[in-house]
Amino acid sequence: MKKCAALCLCLFLCSFAFISHNNVYSQVRFKPGPAYVEDRILVKLKNNAGPFIEENRIANELLQATGASAEALSSHSSSRLHLIHLNGSMPVEDALKRAAGDLRVEYAEPDYFLRATDTIPDDPYFNQMWGLSNPSCPGCIGNPSNDTAI
Repeated sequence: MKKCAALCLCLFLCSFAFISHNNVYSQVRFKPGPAYVEDRILVKLKNNAGPFIEENRIANELLQATGASAEALSSHSSSRLHLIHLNGSMPVEDALKRAAGDLRVEYAEPDYFLRATDTIPDDPYFNQMWGLSNPSCPGCIGNPSNDTAI
C-alpha cells in the first residue's frame, strides 16, 4: 500500500513538470504597440475651406505625397471628414504634421483603435431590470438557457 501511495505521490509531483508556466487569460490580451492604424489618418476639412476639393486629389493636395488616397466617410457634403490611406508613402506622424499645417484642415488625427473595455452599464438599477439576462429556466422547452416557452 505504501508503494502505491508513494508511486501516486511521485506521479502527482512529476505532473507539475508538464504544466505550462505561461499565464492564461480569459480575455484577449492586446500586444503593446501603437494605439492607431499605422497607415491611415483622419482629416476633417473646415467648412470655409473654399471650393470642394475632388476626393481623389485630397490626399495629394494636403500631404504632397504620391500614392496616398482618400475616401469620404460620409455621403453628406457637409461632413468633410476623410480617411486618408497613406499606402506606405510616409509615416503617420509626418502626415499629421503636414495635414495640420494646411489652413483648410480643421483637425487631423490618427485612425485610433476602439476597444470595448467595460461593457456592463453603470446604471445602479441595471440588476433590477427584467429581460437583460437569460438565466436558466427549468420550465423552458429545449435548452434551459433558451426562453422559448416564455
